[in-house]
Amino acid sequence: MENDASRMTSRDLLAIERRKQILEEARKLFVEKGYHAASMRAINRAVGMSDVLTYHYFPEGKLQIFNTMIKELQEARESEKEKSINALKDDMPLKEGLALLADIMADRFEADRDFMQIMIQERKMLGADQMQLLSSMGEGFISSFARFLQAKAEQGEMRFMNFNMATSQFICHISVYAMQGILYEPAFDRVSYLSNISGIVAFTAALWAA
Repeated sequence: MENDASRMTSRDLLAIERRKQILEEARKLFVEKGYHAASMRAINRAVGMSDVLTYHYFPEGKLQIFNTMIKELQEARESEKEKSINALKDDMPLKEGLALLADIMADRFEADRDFMQIMIQERKMLGADQMQLLSSMGEGFISSFARFLQAKAEQGEMRFMNFNMATSQFICHISVYAMQGILYEPAFDRVSYLSNISGIVAFTAALWAA
């Protein structure tokens, strides 16, 4: 059976590419100018399309573009969550597991820097459903890592504690460095981030040790 891609016409593929281009240029403008200052006319100029054509893909205009960007990011991260979770193995040493979590977070910060900046700037625009979905995605990731920590405690490698709280605290600690880069630096410096985090990983592993 032919897959969906093989059944697409050149017109379908062009439509997908144009839609992707609109979202990409809008993302750049939202980061540079902020949502409210980035007009549809500016988006059209950046894309090189007429107003009519842009509204063909997003009939509700700029707000629909914004909501689509957030929705697609959430869907992409949800699909990647299982891959990240599956990388954790119960026989992995605690310190290695913490380093892996820091590396996974670095991937997220590096890939989502612009989106995170937009969501920080425009957090008041996020609806209740969007906030709930973001929260549930984070909770799912935290609970999965907490199960890894529980396995470490049962194996005698670390003390028993509130594993959800411990995971949240560790993520908050390492996120501070990434947020500084997102808010104040021109680009996310992965090497510097991981260098700073290595000390936190070693300190946390020693603090939690049995």
